[in-house]
Amino acid sequence: MLNKILMGVVIALLIMAFIPPILTHQHQFEWEVTTPSTCTLPGVEMGHCKCGKEQTRAIQPLSHQYGDWTVVNQPTCTNEGSRTSSCQVCGKVQNQTITALGHDYGQWIVDVPNTCTTDGSQYCICQTCGYEQRVVIPPQHKYENFDKCTVCGEKYFTKNLEYTYSKEQGGYVVSGIGRCKDTTIVIADKIQGKPVVAIADYAFRWNYSIKKVTIGANVKTIGNGAFESCTALTSVVFAENSKLTKLGNYAFAYCELVKTIQLPNTITSIGMGLFHYCYALETVNIPTSLTTFGTSTFNSCTSLTTITIPANIQVIGEGAFLQCTSLKNVIFEEGCQLTTIESQAFGFCIALESITIPSTVTRIENEVFDLCSALKSIKFADTNGWVAVYNDGTEKAIDVTDDGKNAINLISREIYGYCICIKK
Repeated sequence: MLNKILMGVVIALLIMAFIPPILTHQHQFEWEVTTPSTCTLPGVEMGHCKCGKEQTRAIQPLSHQYGDWTVVNQPTCTNEGSRTSSCQVCGKVQNQTITALGHDYGQWIVDVPNTCTTDGSQYCICQTCGYEQRVVIPPQHKYENFDKCTVCGEKYFTKNLEYTYSKEQGGYVVSGIGRCKDTTIVIADKIQGKPVVAIADYAFRWNYSIKKVTIGANVKTIGNGAFESCTALTSVVFAENSKLTKLGNYAFAYCELVKTIQLPNTITSIGMGLFHYCYALETVNIPTSLTTFGTSTFNSCTSLTTITIPANIQVIGEGAFLQCTSLKNVIFEEGCQLTTIESQAFGFCIALESITIPSTVTRIENEVFDLCSALKSIKFADTNGWVAVYNDGTEKAIDVTDDGKNAINLISREIYGYCICIKK
C-alpha cells in the first residue's frame, strides 16, 4: 500500500516538472504615459511586462479646472449682468449671466387718499436706482359687520354673485353663486340702480359653504329649492322693510343647522316642504298674512317644540308637522279662522299629549294624528254636529264629547282614524 502512495507522488512530481512555465506566469505591467490626457480628450499609457508582453489603456480626460469668476458687466435693477471664468489648464473661457437685481422699493406713500366712490393713488421709490412706481387705490367702503359703510352709510352687499335682468319682473334676479367665495351672503337691495326682486329657482342649492344669508328688502320671491341642502347655513335674515310675498317649494329644505328664522309678515304664499328636514329648527314665526300652510311645511323638524298658528290661517296642509317628534304645544291664536286640517298634519308627533280643535274647524282629514303615541285626548271647542265619513262613502254621526269629557279617545279607530271627520 505504501509503495503505491510513493509511486503516485513520484508521478505527480514528474508531471509538474514538464508543465511549461507559460501556463503559470502572471503578467506584472509597469505603466508609462505615452499620450497625456487633456481637459477634453483621453490620454494613453502603455504597460511592459518582464516577459515582453505590452498592453495599452486609456486615461480619463482631466475636465476643466476653472478659476474664480470675473464680473464683466454689473447687473442693475432692470438689466442682467455677466461674468467669466477661465480654465487654468487649457484656457477655455465660460460665460454666465447674472440675474437683474430687481427694484428695492421703500414704503408706499399715499399722495391721494381714496374715498368710498373715487380712486386714490400711492407710490414708492427704488432705493437703488430711484425709479418711482405708482398705483391706483380703488374706491373702498368701510363696512362694519356686513352692514353699513361707517363713512357714507351705503349698505353692504355681496359682490360677484350671478344676476340676470328680468324685464317682466322689473329688476334683477339672483340666479347663482357666480364667482363669489364668501360664506356670508348679503343680497343687495339694488344693482346698478335697479331693484333686486327675486332669487331664482335653485340659485344656491347644494352650496355647502354658505353660513349666513341676508335677503334684501326688494326681494319679492324666493324660488323653488333656492337654498335647498345648504347644509352649512345657520342664519337667514330678512330686511326689516322686506317686500317678500312668496317662498317656493323646498326653498330652505335640508338646511340642517338653521335653528331660528323670522319670516316677514308680508308673505302670502309658501310652497310645499318649505322647511322639510330642517332638523335643528327650534323657533319660527308664521306670518300673519298667510292663510294656508303648504304640504309638508315643517316635515321632520325634529327640534320644534312649540308652534303658534296665526288667526288668519284657514288650512293646515297635508303632513304640515309630520314627524315633528319634539312638538308638544300647538297654540291657536284668538280669532282663529282655521277650517281644515289635512291628512297626517300632525302624524308621528310622538311628544304631543293634547290639542284643542278650534270651533271654526269643519273638516279633519284621515290620519291627522296617526302614530301620536303620547296623545291622550283631542278636545273640541265645538262638539256639535260631527260626522265620520269612511272610505266607502258611508257616514256615521260621532259623539266627540267622550261621555261629557269633551274629548275623543284615539284608541277607537271607529271614532277617529281612517276616516274624514266633518262638521255639518
